Amino acid sequence: MKKLKIEIPILLPSVPNEKDRCVDRLIDNLKSEKGIEDAHIEEGKTALICIHYHPDTISISKVKK
Repeated sequence: MKKLKIEIPILLPSVPNEKDRCVDRLIDNLKSEKGIEDAHIEEGKTALICIHYHPDTISISKVKK
């Protein structure tokens, strides 16, 4: 399993913070995708969406889409 971390402001520039409903919907959609085991928020200086995926099931390019 691999992980991809993306800063929320880069991924969703119009979203004010990680508590926005758009972030919740994105995480729910990611979790329902075949090959993605988990998706969650990592809080810190800049909030990140961390996506745990199986590269043999889903490509990194599809995860990024």
